[in-house]
Amino acid sequence: GTGHSVSCGPRPGNSRAKGVPFGDVNMLVLDVDSATGPGVASLMKVLAGFRYVSNTTHSHGKPLAGGGISYSLRVYLPLDAPLEADDAVMAGKAFIAMVKAETTIGEALDTSSTARGRVFYLNQFAEEREELYDYETQVGAQVDAQALMLVAQSLVQTISKAQSDLRSLVRGSEAPQFDGASEQVLPDC
Repeated sequence: GTGHSVSCGPRPGNSRAKGVPFGDVNMLVLDVDSATGPGVASLMKVLAGFRYVSNTTHSHGKPLAGGGISYSLRVYLPLDAPLEADDAVMAGKAFIAMVKAETTIGEALDTSSTARGRVFYLNQFAEEREELYDYETQVGAQVDAQALMLVAQSLVQTISKAQSDLRSLVRGSEAPQFDGASEQVLPDC
């Protein structure tokens, strides 16, 4: 299978790669793009107690459209046990959903960081470029992989139930019937 992983060392250009085959996944990656200061502060508050390494990315510090500067960073959280690639994708999505529910980070937290075959690199730069990137290490607990999988499986069941509940909201004779061949044009509003 394939999963997402982290590698250390110098790497020119982009600090991630796609479609790289991997077996078990040992780490979750949170990819934050163009967040506000308060959003990042709420994220760091939620992650208190977890072990992680974070680093700013090349787009950190750019101006935001609404004013202020953007905070762009990656947070690497080790799992206490490896997960198979398919489980890691589901667990990563569940972890991101949980983080979004407890923070104001919103859409700045990129859900594509859970994609299969996604590799993230902790860049090492020559001393003259060190000021471009900030690194932080927090000592704490690893993410409990088994507990996270239970949450992920529960979320999948909840979503499946919500999808079937949504279908039950359409009344029989009032439900629109589509034969696939006809196209319905909606009026301009």
